[in-house]
Amino acid sequence: MLTGTHWPPAVKITVGSILGLLAIGLLIVFRAMIAPTVVACLVVFILNIPVEGLERRDLPRSIAAVIVYVLLIGLVALLWLVLGPWIQRFLVELQSDLDALLRSINTSTVPWMESISLPLVGEVEFLSGDLITQFNQEIQTVIVNGLGSLTTYLGSLTSGLLSIIYVIVLSFWMLKDWNRLKAVFARAIPDPWRSEAIELAGELDRIWMAFLRGQVLLGLVVGCTVFMALVIVGVPNARALAVIAGVLEFLPIVGPIASGVVGVTVALISGSNWLDMPHLWFAALVAGLYIVIGQVESIYFIPRFIGRRVHLHPAVTFTAIIFGALQFGVIGVLLAAPTFASSVLIVRYIWNKLWDRPGVPRITEDAEDPTLEWEALRANDIKAVLFTLDGTLTRFSTRLADRFLTPLGWILGGERWPTWRRREVLLHMQGDLAGFVARLYNLLIRLRVNDRRLQKILHPTLGLTAATNLQLHEDVLPALNRLQEEGLRLGLITIRPRSALESQLREAGLPLDVFDVVVTREQMSKLPPQRDGVRHALLGLDLDPERIVLVSCLDVFLAPARTLGLSTVGVQREISSVRNLRQELRLLRTMTELPIRLLGRE
Repeated sequence: MLTGTHWPPAVKITVGSILGLLAIGLLIVFRAMIAPTVVACLVVFILNIPVEGLERRDLPRSIAAVIVYVLLIGLVALLWLVLGPWIQRFLVELQSDLDALLRSINTSTVPWMESISLPLVGEVEFLSGDLITQFNQEIQTVIVNGLGSLTTYLGSLTSGLLSIIYVIVLSFWMLKDWNRLKAVFARAIPDPWRSEAIELAGELDRIWMAFLRGQVLLGLVVGCTVFMALVIVGVPNARALAVIAGVLEFLPIVGPIASGVVGVTVALISGSNWLDMPHLWFAALVAGLYIVIGQVESIYFIPRFIGRRVHLHPAVTFTAIIFGALQFGVIGVLLAAPTFASSVLIVRYIWNKLWDRPGVPRITEDAEDPTLEWEALRANDIKAVLFTLDGTLTRFSTRLADRFLTPLGWILGGERWPTWRRREVLLHMQGDLAGFVARLYNLLIRLRVNDRRLQKILHPTLGLTAATNLQLHEDVLPALNRLQEEGLRLGLITIRPRSALESQLREAGLPLDVFDVVVTREQMSKLPPQRDGVRHALLGLDLDPERIVLVSCLDVFLAPARTLGLSTVGVQREISSVRNLRQELRLLRTMTELPIRLLGRE
């Protein structure tokens, strides 16, 4: 029996099941409204930003919503008036170039076929006659079935117009009453769960905001970059192709590929405005530009603009896009990445609740907890620590950066950018370029370019000081002594030659016999990020990779160690930017922290 206002568990389960089935039934019945509703919610999410900005300036929310909608409609109309003729002219010019290309192919191909006695011209004419007859028959079929098609078309047009009206009306009322809707949903959540639900909603909001902000910035930056690159090489209609590249950035992975295909096709058909080269080679040049821009986007722009909030693995993103396209069409492709990231967050929250773990999981870049990473490292029972030399143990050479201090001050302004700030920026740039310089060094060595000449040019670029000027960081010796006292074996990896290294390190205050294994330039066929140095260190220590940790100030040295199964630790030095060490979750401010972190005690 029911007692008071409390229902027994069986009644709760029954009513909950009925409500769940009813909700599923309603979704099936109104499934045609799912896509427009999602679009309306997305519009509300985007427009809520300027509406809240106006609301903070003491403007009523309803008036702010009206102002934003009027401005949006005006902007759309303006873009249509400006871009419409532009796009039409672009398509007409492209069609003209395509016709010219086909005529050129026909002019050059027919004489060649006749010269090798291929009876293709007559066959082409015969096929053309058949095609015309078949085309006439198809026209008659279309006319006969025209009335039925017209009815279907009018139905689709009506449905589309109703969907647009539905999106506009629903999004306006949701935007106008957004604060009330949030309060209603918050009150509907039971008190014990309310705080975590609000926290979870905030984390989801940050994911989607990062996606929106990141994609807009990506679109602008990539569009401008494509425009400048295409103008330089003389691609016709560079502005239209840049707009296409910027807009398609909202389709992860698929969008950049599609914009590249469009750009290469235009280059193949139209050629260059001023470069005197065959269309095929020009198309290959444009393809190379798109590939380079895509690599810069993946390595630099995406981590910087989107970060870890939505930056999923490419394979996961591609799978989510394909699933979204198959199930929801264009909307599924657009929203695949943030939807999947949100799903991951919710699944992790449910998993934590199943295992009685407190709190809402966080996947934002400012919420990484390195404590778990250090605990996992200590669980590996580390037996040895490898160090890279230059920048990590010894000071990095600032000679190259100092050469550009004054010119950079002229460009940026010496008052706004003082000397210390300019030097910091230049050193970070030098550290970020270390991987590229090392790869170039490896390529030139492979081409048998003189090694000594290369060393004179590239060593300053890599920040290598002269052997007579080696200076240890002040925090190095205390850390090494503590590690030795705790029974850990030490190793050193350097791209310097072994000649005179021992005496120079001793003069700097670091005897070479401190290390159980020393790997120098002579033992490496290639510089990092190749793995030769780490492999030789593994052989010398004769330990399992998971028992060894590599410490360095640059990711170009840490990356090959990770691929071989070693644990890694980044130490922040003058050349270490946050961007360079973004893949490393275990970071040290000073080397004296290393023994404490590894041992878990002071």
